[in-house]
Amino acid sequence: MSDAGARTLSEAPEVVLGLRGLGKDFEGEHGLQQVLDGLTIDLHRGEFLSLLGTSGSGKTTLLRIISGLEAPTRGEVRWSREPSLAMVFQKALLLPWRTVLDNAVYALECQGKTGVEVRERAVALLERMGLGDHLQHHPHEISAGMQQRVDLARALLLGPDVLLMDEPFASLDLDTAASLQDLLLELWEDQRFTVLLVSHTLSEVARLSDRVAMLAGSPARITRIETIGLDRPRGVDEEGQVALVRRVSELATWYDGGAESR
Repeated sequence: MSDAGARTLSEAPEVVLGLRGLGKDFEGEHGLQQVLDGLTIDLHRGEFLSLLGTSGSGKTTLLRIISGLEAPTRGEVRWSREPSLAMVFQKALLLPWRTVLDNAVYALECQGKTGVEVRERAVALLERMGLGDHLQHHPHEISAGMQQRVDLARALLLGPDVLLMDEPFASLDLDTAASLQDLLLELWEDQRFTVLLVSHTLSEVARLSDRVAMLAGSPARITRIETIGLDRPRGVDEEGQVALVRRVSELATWYDGGAESR
């Protein structure tokens, strides 16, 4: 196993983000509704943590709170230092009038970072992501999978300490999703940013994550945290595929139980 694959949480114990008693209420038709309550968990620097939960369990709301787009009603979001964040959504949010290259550098331009060096760095990353022949194409001229790659490139060009991902593979076919997951893992192993992935797909969680946290209940809270405990890369040979399938089956047992407790 490579050095990247050998990395464990014991080697990266620094807490980059801590949620403490986090809660969120919304005003609904029948009064105040508690969506999240009592969420407490630590996210370690350089780890890949997935947040698993059924539709409507508050996963996206939690990401919005962490990113600062929403304020919590109760509790705290504690950062070890001023965070550098980037977020990738379920569907690529690209500007239709800008090319692939121009979309990739857009967030940097918003920070006042322009020039030849910025664009050269963007071109290099886009080429690595298989988009070198599409730099001057517009979003409607490329596939949904390619659009997600552009969205991911835009996020990674910011050089984030923490990458938040809100079901970024959910709208893609299985082959495209697997290809994009491979690319994400490759980039993550190179750069070692911290990832918080929201998902409801057990196979992708088992394949990608160091740990997985279950969000369940009404209001939702963290009901269980599991270490995946498989060597990387995962599922590349018959033995690895068997181990991965077994881990997915084990996750399904407590995931179904958590979903039923809602």
